[in-house]
Amino acid sequence: MHNKFHGPVDPQVFLDEYLPANGKDWAPQRPTKTFTKISKAEDERALYDQWINCVKRSGFCPGYKFVATPDRFDRDYSEKEIPDVGLYLAYEAPHAPMGEKARPVWNKMALFVEFKSNKMCTKADPFNDGKGKPLEADAEDRESTRGQIIGYAIALFKQQQRTHAFSLLVLGEYVRFIRWDRAGAIFSRRLQYTQDPDMLARFLFRFSRLTPQQQGYDLTATPVLRNSYDYAIMQRGPREDVYANSYQLLFWKQSLEGDWPLWKLKVGGCTCAAKALNVQQSVSDQSQHDFEAAEQSSAPRYFLVGKPRFTANGMSGRATRGYIALDPETRELCYLKDCWRVALPGIQKEGAVLAALKEACVENVPTLVCHGDVCPECSGNSDDTGNLQSPDNGEPDAESDEDTEDDDEEICDDDETHNQVADKDDEGPDDRRKDDMDNTEVLQDDGEMHLEDSEQDCERKYVSDKRHSTLTDTTWPKGAELKNPMKPYIHYRLVVAEVGMMLEEFANSRQLVSTLYDALRAHEGAYTRAGIFHRDVSTGNILIYMAPGTEFSQGLLNDWDLSKDVSSGGQEARQPDRTGTWQYMSGALLQSPSKVHTLADDLESFIHVLIYESLRFLDSNCESVADFNKEYFDSSIISEGVVKGGDAKILAIYRRRLTKGDGSQLIIKNDHITTIISEAFSWFRALYEKLEIPRPHHPIPPKKPIGLRQLEGAGIIRPKFKLPPPPATTSAVSRLSSGHFQGTPPDIDPFTSHAQGDTSQDPNAPTNVDSHGPMMALFYTHISQTDWKEEDVMEDQLKVMVRSKMAPVIATSDGSGNKRSASQYEAEEPETSDARKRKAIRTEGSSSKFRSQK
Repeated sequence: MHNKFHGPVDPQVFLDEYLPANGKDWAPQRPTKTFTKISKAEDERALYDQWINCVKRSGFCPGYKFVATPDRFDRDYSEKEIPDVGLYLAYEAPHAPMGEKARPVWNKMALFVEFKSNKMCTKADPFNDGKGKPLEADAEDRESTRGQIIGYAIALFKQQQRTHAFSLLVLGEYVRFIRWDRAGAIFSRRLQYTQDPDMLARFLFRFSRLTPQQQGYDLTATPVLRNSYDYAIMQRGPREDVYANSYQLLFWKQSLEGDWPLWKLKVGGCTCAAKALNVQQSVSDQSQHDFEAAEQSSAPRYFLVGKPRFTANGMSGRATRGYIALDPETRELCYLKDCWRVALPGIQKEGAVLAALKEACVENVPTLVCHGDVCPECSGNSDDTGNLQSPDNGEPDAESDEDTEDDDEEICDDDETHNQVADKDDEGPDDRRKDDMDNTEVLQDDGEMHLEDSEQDCERKYVSDKRHSTLTDTTWPKGAELKNPMKPYIHYRLVVAEVGMMLEEFANSRQLVSTLYDALRAHEGAYTRAGIFHRDVSTGNILIYMAPGTEFSQGLLNDWDLSKDVSSGGQEARQPDRTGTWQYMSGALLQSPSKVHTLADDLESFIHVLIYESLRFLDSNCESVADFNKEYFDSSIISEGVVKGGDAKILAIYRRRLTKGDGSQLIIKNDHITTIISEAFSWFRALYEKLEIPRPHHPIPPKKPIGLRQLEGAGIIRPKFKLPPPPATTSAVSRLSSGHFQGTPPDIDPFTSHAQGDTSQDPNAPTNVDSHGPMMALFYTHISQTDWKEEDVMEDQLKVMVRSKMAPVIATSDGSGNKRSASQYEAEEPETSDARKRKAIRTEGSSSKFRSQK
């Protein structure tokens, strides 16, 4: 989350902006000595025990209860984050059995509180308040605290359906307020609450009176309760005549295991953008295009889901979750993607891209079922203007949709919206939650629409727009010298018909290469027929799909939400940073962040995916796949404030082979795959020489190891191999076999710089990576041969390496993806808060983007 924080905000401004009083505010009535004993607390445990007692006695947060959980983790959350204190509705607060200590319950926690002792109040403060200092303090202890609270925010969002959340950071006698969303976080200036507790009292009192929507709960996700009709449908499951013995049925059953909450999710039906267009005529051409692309569905659809099959790492960003979903009307299974899409001009919704691909008859891409931005209020009727607010009195607009007078007054004003909150004097938190869940009241300030009139907010600047959107990105100062590093996001859901398997579930090496070939065909079809450029080729975006009742599989190229329309030839960047998955981006892109993303970059990514999967599951002479991956896929440095990498990839391309840490050749013991990699490297070498990309002398040292998630889907039925169709033109295959492709000839030393004649060849001549044909022919030439081994998949070499290095006292997974026993959990559990504090610094940048389906 580097450069994703905004602050320090004045505490009173923070309260007024993000925690409205809702008709009744805290009236100072307690003595200022409420927290007098806090200054005498010697350590963290004494500090938060006294702090909780003070808050409880003073009645600052009615209806809620603070619970200290510094010693044990939530068994339902695999990352084992252990917050000091959590706030819960009183009737949902965790209780420890006699003689045991309470555990946090992340899916019930309203907010979390991190404590630092009086001695560490400055040394462990993750932020700076002084002018001229960086917002994010860089001392080790201060970075560690920032990593901790980021980890806790990730846990809260992973376990709940959230649009935003709040937390407190107590630093001895001081406190900071923090608001989190998918664009970043906003923090307040340090406040000495021991001298004047009224500001902290206002925060807690106002928070207790916020509606669930204002607290950040997603009201379009309805809990499925036991004994309900939807619960009965989920237990009955999908149609047995269609899904018997299929991996799709296995995935569905796995999503219902354990105590994970069950949900009914709303998809589509939002017409906010269309309604805004009706009353806003003075918009830019680009905004007009974006609004016209908004979905026009007549009604939302609903799907039942259990535990997500995939959850993206990190706090800020798209935050993708992938669910195996059940359509309650048809009892058919599908795949539901819940994410936060980038809301910048020119970036289309993924569903619109999939529809365009199908219209262009592009094969090997998912089939769109429905999609749309997430909105808690729209019912899908585009003629309904009941949400359009008059700037004069806040009542529904009585004028026609065509009336566009006083357009500027339709822009949301923060002061007005904060005053349009219903009085809830006679209700407690339980009553407000019930009312809000039933949608019986429309509140103007839901914490989601803090808007400013900027180019990045072209989709979100109308009063009628109730879509879930991020707020932190809008706080960047106008006229600032530095460009806003934060992106605006809008909550989005997409449903596709195909439920795929992870690429790592390939049955043998031939199926791996064949699946990549299918994905190449999809990439080529999208690029040449529809003018759509994918730009995010990775292991998680290539799926193996086998339709229920069939024996053969095909590859699917998934996740088109970062794709770009190149039919008009536009090359300008649309986002403030690079696009793609770091581990599989081309060496050229990693080394030069300003480089335009081209077709050759995506083609290179296909080769990096092949290398990654081959080293994990096929035989090689690599002694440590984990160490190689850290150097080849994960390494990075910060140069002039910009993250760069790619040296190991560029060096391998110039050498035309993979090498181990000692400089010896790394050999994947499969002649077909080795030849594909070597030949492709020779093509990219020709391109790199043409672009004058320098050959590095030594690869960049690894920055941090990146952990892999546990394998899922044990017992999946392996599909049979079926030779896919050849490339559209057979001339490419014949040219490959006759050696007519450009590249480093076999008789030229690949270690000689500029071995491919830099003077004898035309520097403007095309290379073999300027189009899809050569690489598609290369893949097809090899998969069409019959000398592949049918059983050559090994155990995941990353897991083998991890287990071999673990101490005997640490319990490990059995490699099957099954949950560990309670005794194993206890063996790994830290016994004291001090032990927890010694854990490694958590930073969002150290998480990779491995996915089953997105």
